[in-house]
Amino acid sequence: MRNTQRWGFGYPSTNQSLTAGATSSASSAFGDYTTAVRVAVGAEAVFVEFGRSPTASSADLMIPAGVVEYFMVRPKDKIAVIRSGSNDVDVTVTEMTA
Repeated sequence: MRNTQRWGFGYPSTNQSLTAGATSSASSAFGDYTTAVRVAVGAEAVFVEFGRSPTASSADLMIPAGVVEYFMVRPKDKIAVIRSGSNDVDVTVTEMTA
């Protein structure tokens, strides 16, 4: 039995820290058993895009500052982030596994 609490999207697994800067930055590929991710955004809003080789732009989904969101994903996908303002933003991505 695992020592972590199971949430609606699975168990917290691998964490990745990204910096949303002036250009798109992508994560490493999600694990083989990752079915969802938890995305926590720092002090300013960011734009995100998911896929095998994603590139985030201002036309993509925006996550407001200080918000935590959950997204269903496919194994081996990645997330790309880009800042919405003039300051770099810390983004934490936690993979969730069944």
